[in-house]
Amino acid sequence: MTTTKSSTKSPTDAKPRCATPNCERAPRKRGRTCGRCATRAWRKNNRSELAARERTRTFTPEQAALRRASAIFFTDLRRRKLTRQPCEECGRADVVPHWRDLTQPLQVVWYCRVHRANERERLAEAAKATAKVVAWKTLGERFAAEWPQLAPDVQARLRAEVERSSTFAIVRANPESPLYRQQLVAAFGRYCASLEATPSSTG
Repeated sequence: MTTTKSSTKSPTDAKPRCATPNCERAPRKRGRTCGRCATRAWRKNNRSELAARERTRTFTPEQAALRRASAIFFTDLRRRKLTRQPCEECGRADVVPHWRDLTQPLQVVWYCRVHRANERERLAEAAKATAKVVAWKTLGERFAAEWPQLAPDVQARLRAEVERSSTFAIVRANPESPLYRQQLVAAFGRYCASLEATPSSTG
C-alpha cells in the first residue's frame, strides 16, 4: 500500500514575515521586523531629534529648490491627485520623478532610475559646457578675465575716467589700492553694458 505525501507545508516551514501588520517583507536576520519598518519606527520615536537636525542643515539654492519641489509633489501624490506613469524611455513601471523646471513642482517626467541617472548626467555635461563658455559669474571675475584682452587705448580711457572721479582723490597716493580697483571694475562694467546695449539700439 502506497502512501501519498501531503503538499501542504507545516506552520514551521512557512517563510518568516515581518512582525508589522500588513507587511509581507522578510524580517532582518536579527530582529522581528524588516529593515524598512524598523527605519520607520526609529524615525517615529526620534521625531524631535530629527526635526532639530533638519533645522540646523544648510542647503545650496539648487538643493533648496529641489527639496521644495519634492515636498509639494509628493504631498499631492499622497493625496492621490497625481498618478505614476511608465518610464518615458523604456516603459518600466518602477519609476521616479524628474523635474525639468523646479519652479513648476507638479510638472514632472517619469523615468526609471537608470534613465533618470542618464538624464542627470546629460544635464550635468550641458551645465559644464555652459560654464566653459561663461567662466565668470560676477563682474569682478569678468574684469579679471577680459581686462588684459582690452585694447590699450580702452584701458587708458577707463583709467582716466576713474582718475577724474571724486573718489580717486582719496586714493591718489596709492592707485593700486582696493578702492581704485573697485572703481575701475565699475567703469569696466559700464563699458561692457554700453557695448551690449549698442546692438539692440541700432537694430
